[in-house]
Amino acid sequence: MEISTALVALAEGNDAIPPITNGNIRTQIGSVEMVWKGLDKKAATFLSETGLTDEEVLKLTFKSQSLEKLWRNVAQSLELQTSVNQAPEKLVRTRIITTATNQSRLLQEAGKEACLIHLAHKSQVSAAQVETLKDILATFDQNIFELTFVRPASAPAPQSDVLEQAAFNTWQDWVGLETLFEGVIEDPNGQDMINLLPDMSYGIEFLNMKLHENIAIFMSL
Repeated sequence: MEISTALVALAEGNDAIPPITNGNIRTQIGSVEMVWKGLDKKAATFLSETGLTDEEVLKLTFKSQSLEKLWRNVAQSLELQTSVNQAPEKLVRTRIITTATNQSRLLQEAGKEACLIHLAHKSQVSAAQVETLKDILATFDQNIFELTFVRPASAPAPQSDVLEQAAFNTWQDWVGLETLFEGVIEDPNGQDMINLLPDMSYGIEFLNMKLHENIAIFMSL
């Protein structure tokens, strides 16, 4: 329900944001709405006591991947429109927000790929799956390093101490979580996976929360 409400607000506007008038972007949002309606009930079943089989979870994952790709198209279109309309001095700030927001998507995608690798039988784990996970982790790692160390150092004005400390703490949390992902890559069907996957899930949830908190701090400056 919250996602459907958010999509309507994005397209039609509300007290905080104006409506989107670009026809292409509105069509993209409409596609996201259609796919989400098909996933909504299945996601609710997954979270209920009824649950889903491993095969159903895999199907749900692939459909959610389609939803994620559609949403990425919306985000890229909005970023392009913003970059055209905004003044140059505001464009850097927008790009930082976009990169930071994209980190949450990459983190969730890495968790999904790790679970898919584990759910596949050892003989069915393809090199492409592993490389996909490695690529996602590498992109996330590069982004978080730049957000924490590179961009603050090159900024024309000193960064807020609160934001600097929050970003550094988040980077440290990521370093710990990254080792869990490396465990999946090294031995996806090992006995330790029984404990590793729940730890990874909690780590992803916690780090995602910290990422959103950092964005909130940055937006308040």
